[in-house]
This record gives sequence, C-alpha cells and structure tokens, in this order.
Amino acid sequence: MNESMKEKRARFMLIGFFILVTIFAFSSRFDRKSIESDNHPPAALVLEPGIYRTDDPIVALYTYKNNEQILGVYKIESNNDYRFKAIRTVKLINAPYKLAPDKNEKGKKKHSI
Repeated sequence: MNESMKEKRARFMLIGFFILVTIFAFSSRFDRKSIESDNHPPAALVLEPGIYRTDDPIVALYTYKNNEQILGVYKIESNNDYRFKAIRTVKLINAPYKLAPDKNEKGKKKHSI
C-alpha cells in the first residue's frame, strides 16, 4: 500500500506533536517536583547518641514525601546493617522551621511527638 505525500506529512506531524507533548509533560513534572522538594528540605536531629559501640542512636527525621510532611523518631540498629527502625511517625500540617533538642530534658523525653 503506497502512501501519498499528504499522508506521509500528516503522519510525521502527528509523531512530532506527540513527541512535543511528551517532552513538555516530563519537563513540567520534573520542575514541579524539584520546586516542592526545595521548599521542604529534609532535617535530622540526634536525640540520643550511642555512647558505646553497641548502643543504638535515636534520631528524629523530617521528610517531605508524596505531598505529606512526615516527622519520625527512629532507632538506628548498628548491629543490623544500620537499619532504621521506626519508633513513632506523625504527619505534620506545616513544615518545621528547625529541629532542636529539648534543652530541659536533653532530648530524652520518652520520644513523644
């Protein structure tokens, strides 16, 4: 089946149009995600450092994931390939300005958030 010049031109125009739409969609998605992550940088705070090599430190981490702001308290298991074990996580309404230790309790206030 032979293709006329008009049909060939229409086919290339459609291919070019869909390529441009795809490129635009990927670029706008990338820009939106980078802007969201720049507005909410991750933050971390050591609540209890491990004094001895066998002690597991406890840290608080703030992240912005899937359009949710999450603050979590984790135990880092040093004897298990440094895996993070969640003690408690909560979803926040607003991003924290800064994470700082509790000066009165020295960060050891039973990890209540």
